[in-house]
Amino acid sequence: MSQELHLLIKSLSKGEKRAIVLTAEKTDGDKNFLDLYYAISAQDEYDEDKLIEANKEKPFIKHLGFTKNYLQNFILKQLRGINSEYKSSIRLKNFLIDIELMFWKGQFKMAIKLINQAKLIAEKYEYQLVLEELYYWERRIITSGSMKVPKILNYSKDVRFKIMDSYFTSLEYKKIINDVTAIMRESDEVRDESDLKKLNEILNHELLSDISKTKSIKATYDFYVLKASLHRLIGDFDTSIRYHKELQKFIKENQHIFIEENPIFYLGAANNIMLNALQCNDQQLFDKVFNTVTNMKFKEEYSNVYYNSRILIFILYSAINSKKYSSVKHLVLPENIVVTDLMTDVVKLLIHYYCVVINFHCGEFKESLHFINKIINYQKLIRVDVVGSTLLFNILVHFEMGHYDYLESIAINHMNFLKKHRLLCLYDSIFIKEISKINSSTSKKEMHKRLVDLKSHMESIKNKKTFHFEIDLIEWLDNKIKYQSH
Repeated sequence: MSQELHLLIKSLSKGEKRAIVLTAEKTDGDKNFLDLYYAISAQDEYDEDKLIEANKEKPFIKHLGFTKNYLQNFILKQLRGINSEYKSSIRLKNFLIDIELMFWKGQFKMAIKLINQAKLIAEKYEYQLVLEELYYWERRIITSGSMKVPKILNYSKDVRFKIMDSYFTSLEYKKIINDVTAIMRESDEVRDESDLKKLNEILNHELLSDISKTKSIKATYDFYVLKASLHRLIGDFDTSIRYHKELQKFIKENQHIFIEENPIFYLGAANNIMLNALQCNDQQLFDKVFNTVTNMKFKEEYSNVYYNSRILIFILYSAINSKKYSSVKHLVLPENIVVTDLMTDVVKLLIHYYCVVINFHCGEFKESLHFINKIINYQKLIRVDVVGSTLLFNILVHFEMGHYDYLESIAINHMNFLKKHRLLCLYDSIFIKEISKINSSTSKKEMHKRLVDLKSHMESIKNKKTFHFEIDLIEWLDNKIKYQSH
């Protein structure tokens, strides 16, 4: 619990810290837990031995375990109160607690008042399960026999059926999203007919045939996201952009749900729109969304991390897309890249990969290798297309650094990975096989000839399909040939 408590304290905003300290100072009894709060806050990284040594004369050390538990519960209780003011989901949970307390105390009129206040919020923000529970307590009051049922109560089996039907339909859309996410988590590229078949089967799902089947605002959001993502994956960028624009309009029409209550919805949509805009070379659309998003501020720490990490991704990706690598060179230095536990695995991977690409094109091969090793040494295997391209850059970096004797073993590893994950194509295969034949005993003249022959061979290949889009292999060969000629 100690590490988690330290992270919890470090995640608090200035306003939250001030409110927690002020409330703690007003509480009766000893303030041992507040002393512990200050002691933990002072540590950049939690070290219990140092904490005990520095505070051995203070009373909280004698009951450290108990005091830590009390402090954690105290902070959580204060956060519930602080955040209920701007999070409807938290307000509704507090309503449910109050309603149940009033019911068991027999204060039915108060419970009815709270139920109807909560209903307005739950209906507005489409919290179907909360609505179902509100109707449950409404029914309990009706059947209690303890008072006349006021006209204000509108309990109906039909209403409850519609709520749950809407909820289960939303779950079906979430299931489809999970299926698509699982495909994209492995690779964001359609590698062969098998991938294309899976995507088309999902695209032809009954729930994606007509927007009228959504039954709720949140499910309509999922409909747009799915249609846009699936069309992008199969290469139909125009249709994808159309759905993204419709989604953008839909979000603005329902901003109380997608921006005010849960900005992750909006940020996720903006993330996809900017990605499509770059892939379709629609710079105007990219700039419009980018400028809107960069002017937003969020109260939640997770939303801020999500926002900042994706803005960084798009700054880097945009520079790669426009080949303006030097414009973001200062951003991709190892000391400037910080990833946190609040970032998703895919986001961490993409940030590190774009750092590989930009440092490579800027000639910073040592820095590029730093990020290559972070990707290769990461235990979780996700986005095999990105990992595969990282392995290719690993070959190129070692070539640029003159580590020719590493090339053969690296190339074997790379080829095996690409075969295993259905990412190997003739164009890339020829390049990898030929470049790996170069070693420290290869003379400058022989190397020059091999590079010239390889370039000629690759130019003659009709099918130039590749899964490595951040490097033009023929252009790279041409630069090496020119360098060898001097």
